[in-house]
Amino acid sequence: MLSQRNARFRSVRAKRTVRWMALGLVLVLALAPAASRAEPDECAFWDADPKTSGANEEYLPTPDPDPFYVQPDPMPCTPLGTILDWRPITFTPTPGLALPNDAWHLKFLSTDPFGAPIAAVASVVKPLPEVTSATPKLLAHQFFENSLGSVCAPSHTVTGATDNLESTMGSPFYLTGPLALGWTLVIPDHEGPLTTYGAPITSGRITLDAIRAAEGFASLSLVGSATPVALWGFSSGATASIWAAAMAPTYAPELNIVGAAGGGTLLDVGDFFASVDGHPFWMRYAFSGMIGITRVYEDFVPVSLLNEAGLEMARAVKDGCNGQRTDGGPAPSGHFSDFVIEDPFGRPQALATYAATALPRPDAIPTADVYLYHSTDDELAPMENVHAAARAWCEHGTRVVVNELPGTHVTAGFSGLAGAIRFLTRAFDGLDPQPEGTERGCA
Repeated sequence: MLSQRNARFRSVRAKRTVRWMALGLVLVLALAPAASRAEPDECAFWDADPKTSGANEEYLPTPDPDPFYVQPDPMPCTPLGTILDWRPITFTPTPGLALPNDAWHLKFLSTDPFGAPIAAVASVVKPLPEVTSATPKLLAHQFFENSLGSVCAPSHTVTGATDNLESTMGSPFYLTGPLALGWTLVIPDHEGPLTTYGAPITSGRITLDAIRAAEGFASLSLVGSATPVALWGFSSGATASIWAAAMAPTYAPELNIVGAAGGGTLLDVGDFFASVDGHPFWMRYAFSGMIGITRVYEDFVPVSLLNEAGLEMARAVKDGCNGQRTDGGPAPSGHFSDFVIEDPFGRPQALATYAATALPRPDAIPTADVYLYHSTDDELAPMENVHAAARAWCEHGTRVVVNELPGTHVTAGFSGLAGAIRFLTRAFDGLDPQPEGTERGCA
């Protein structure tokens, strides 16, 4: 059975050396630093589409009908983070309750994991004048989007849409507090134009380029790349945040990133798939994650490996939010073996994808302070992965604080809020993390 194979697979995956060898050229391409300024002779390949051949057409999302989200054709040869379009919005993080903060959508240039150009979108929000910091501070907040449909993106959520109920419920907790502290917000649609849920390099790159775009948007009154920047997210938003911090020294070295906080961070998607196979609630997210990752890593679990039930389910969830179907049917449940003709996760292509999307790794070390808050009984991401990342980064001189909390994956999203805000505040103020209570720093 697939669950038994997954158990054997997890023991194999513990051997990190094998995983690096499996990656090969994919790793080199995925993590190669992108130029912060695109020169004319570097732009020849920019006429190419993002790396998707259409082989898995059944997985691809329905494009957003709003023309603001359309990809430019041809793609301009401009610096990453260049603003391609913008528009004012009404900031409505709680449906029906518009806030008076000035806010905008920015459309900007970024890249996919293979270096092909994409146009991404972010929402930026100014704090009210009476609380604005004397020294501008920029918080990049990455939503736990956890979805495959274009309507589920944060740029829709912050303007009052309710399609992504999880993001809608989290908005008051994660957005209004930082604004009250006088921090400017940038909120990227970090899954990108193909909504590649589960693909962290895409999310990390879009996050960093969203910061570049925000710093270049005059209406925010920031101070360019000298602006102190912090990153924060929970669940898949934490993965985007921590990957952005890890890639920043090579992908966006000019940014002044002072700290990154992540709650319930999924550092290894292979462990996620193995842990939740058959879970009565989380299996719906795993099935969506399988599709989202294959949207950018086409050989991960191609459509050809699905049986009839899997193909029918893929068509039903490809535009859904939070693992749900768009035809009103029940969300994915059971085991992966119910949807495929053979175990997809032991294949060399899957092993290479796992290696390409896992932290820690020696070529992606955050230099900013890192705060990881995580539940001891997290069903999605083992606590041991958090400690492994903390040890690796501490050995390289990064200041890391781990807050080990009781409870499950979801509970950390609330119980860890106060500690995260405290960490971010100290990071913005240039102070040491100073662990307190259940928090532990580098030994």
